[in-house]
Amino acid sequence: VELPAATIIRASLAHSLSPKTAKKGDPVDMVLHSDLVVGANLIAPKGSRVSAVVTEVTKPRSFGRPGEVKVGVESLFSIGSQPIPLTFGEESRQAVEAESAQLAAAGTSVVGALLLGPVGLVGGFLVRGDLKELPAGTVVFSQTADAVKVGAYPVPPGLQGLLKNPEKAEPAQTGTSGSAGNETTP
Repeated sequence: VELPAATIIRASLAHSLSPKTAKKGDPVDMVLHSDLVVGANLIAPKGSRVSAVVTEVTKPRSFGRPGEVKVGVESLFSIGSQPIPLTFGEESRQAVEAESAQLAAAGTSVVGALLLGPVGLVGGFLVRGDLKELPAGTVVFSQTADAVKVGAYPVPPGLQGLLKNPEKAEPAQTGTSGSAGNETTP
């Protein structure tokens, strides 16, 4: 089965992450937020492992200036034998903005703030003010780097209703498929 390029992957932190304790090179464990499906083929079930690594840390500074942790998302471990390469690009940046707007409209505070800049700059997340860490469950968006052939489980029609909140693997409809490196922000 072919998984299209720029398919949005929604994952969440498996453990809390703090700029006080994080170090460059630390692994960051994440899990897939819902089933990833192409047609009637299950690519990766909800809870599949997503690997990432801390690429840069700025400790909290004086006068309440926030700490910063930049995380590079690397791959999704699917049903198939090979990991699926992930990146942070324009499509995943737009998914973060849409999610942030929905949370703000619902009156929920946004935990991570996207560090926006010209295309080509890395993304990261910013721990602001009193918040000392990002809690487990914080949502992280990334996207597939390229179209890739992957192993999949064909879900029989009678069982398709059992898929957990399936995310249809379709590229984002933005007219671009550029990426800004393999950095991500929750």
